[in-house]
Amino acid sequence: MSLKLHQRPALESGDPNQFAVRMEFVPNLDSGFATPEEDLSWGRMQIWVAGRNLCEHVDRSEVRKAVEWYLLPVMEWLTESWDLLLHEQRPPVSNAGESAWQSLSETNRPKRFERAGNWDTAADEAHTLWTSRHCLRASRFGGLFPDVVVRRLRDEVEFSWGEAPQVGAPDGFRFLHGSGTTRVTPDAVAGPLFDVLRQAVEALVEQQPQSNRLLALRQQVAGIASADRQISRTAVLAGLGATPGNWLNRWQKLRNKLETECSGYKESIKRWFEPEEGNRLCVAGSCEAAVMFGSASPTLTESDVLLIATRLVRSSGKKPPTKWTALANEPQPLQAGESPWTDGYRLAQEWRAKAGMRHKRDGAVDVEEHLESLGVTFEDIELDEATTAGLAVQPEQGAPHIFVNRRNPCCEFPSGKRFILAHELCHLLHDRAHGRNLAMISGPWAPRDLEKRANAFAAALLMPPELLKKGLHSDDDLEFEGLLVLAKRLHVSTDALAHHLANCNLISEATRDVLLAQLVNRQAWTRKVRRLRDFA
Repeated sequence: MSLKLHQRPALESGDPNQFAVRMEFVPNLDSGFATPEEDLSWGRMQIWVAGRNLCEHVDRSEVRKAVEWYLLPVMEWLTESWDLLLHEQRPPVSNAGESAWQSLSETNRPKRFERAGNWDTAADEAHTLWTSRHCLRASRFGGLFPDVVVRRLRDEVEFSWGEAPQVGAPDGFRFLHGSGTTRVTPDAVAGPLFDVLRQAVEALVEQQPQSNRLLALRQQVAGIASADRQISRTAVLAGLGATPGNWLNRWQKLRNKLETECSGYKESIKRWFEPEEGNRLCVAGSCEAAVMFGSASPTLTESDVLLIATRLVRSSGKKPPTKWTALANEPQPLQAGESPWTDGYRLAQEWRAKAGMRHKRDGAVDVEEHLESLGVTFEDIELDEATTAGLAVQPEQGAPHIFVNRRNPCCEFPSGKRFILAHELCHLLHDRAHGRNLAMISGPWAPRDLEKRANAFAAALLMPPELLKKGLHSDDDLEFEGLLVLAKRLHVSTDALAHHLANCNLISEATRDVLLAQLVNRQAWTRKVRRLRDFA
């Protein structure tokens, strides 16, 4: 004979040092304010990530280990949001923070939705809908839950959290873990979450076997493990376009076109575009093409997507150069808590020594010549979407490629293109895993920490700090004309040089700001002169 609901031990699964969840049904001492199913589901919940119990809080001066409320709405929310929760990457409106919680906190402000005196209803709605499927508090229905945001971020699931006020909280109520972020493999999240969810639903159904609501939920939970959902999950992971309702159609359309235009690359298409078999709860492992598109601009056109996809597939036919294989064999992923800028500078210095990079007599670094010596193929492509700067591709068994979008504003001058090439080199060297394909699009929607590190790497590679120190002794040594001369000598942009000098503590931030202001004024004057000439 099975135990009654409140006699059952707590349902728990997972590793608290990675991800774990715990649910326990307890008697509702103040029932009658909800449906019978919800009253039955009254219980306690704990969510653990990276050794932290995010539900731990202080209430009326007492530390409590779990939140206590109706658990049925939480279970329904997890079931309904499952595929988007574990596969959708891009935050709404803009990629405005290092984590999803930070990005939402930054964009959830009236100024973000005001457009020339009008309210941007579409952006506001996109923000609300994204929040409803990724924020734990969307399931609280009056309860006091931690402000936790869950989303996919490339090959991992990101948990980020902070402390934002919520309606109904008594004075002094607060969660104990402040703000933070951590990333866990999809397998480590999906398995434990599904186990507890399935067991909790079964326990409720045993108590109310005639409830249509609970029977429907049990069927929906069982459907999570259906292999048929992997194609739609892959489409969510790719996120082609701004509207989730179109993602599956656009993904299938891309596959059909790709198989027609690259008919001789069937195995490559499968490696890049299909998830590994085995896990029926989520897309994990490979499928790097979908991972890449999911962190690209939502305004990529169909022709852009097809162009990028064909470059991915056709890049797999070239064997990796011997020199590249020998040198680029130690990728160093960015660790949580590391400064992207510090790490990027360090990696550039180490790479210069390892690869034996030399600079010209004037101090300039020929990054094109360096890439050619390594056997890295680089070429221009032209996308309709101008904010995308470049694309780094490293097939598992193939040669490294860099594609530069000539329509990106940085490519207006050779110095900007050279910076993009150095930036993409960092992605090739360090943002890949052994035995896996790499595809990374650089742009405003890419992971901010990886983009910052690649920018720092490019700056330190093209403008070695030790060379800059030889010509500068104090802020007084660099005026605007001197900045122009130094930038020209190094073949870099003046704004990149000014920022880099400040980051290396060779000039003060105040001096940098003055130099950048002078640069803006000069550019404005140049544009004005050009307009007058065109008019004449």
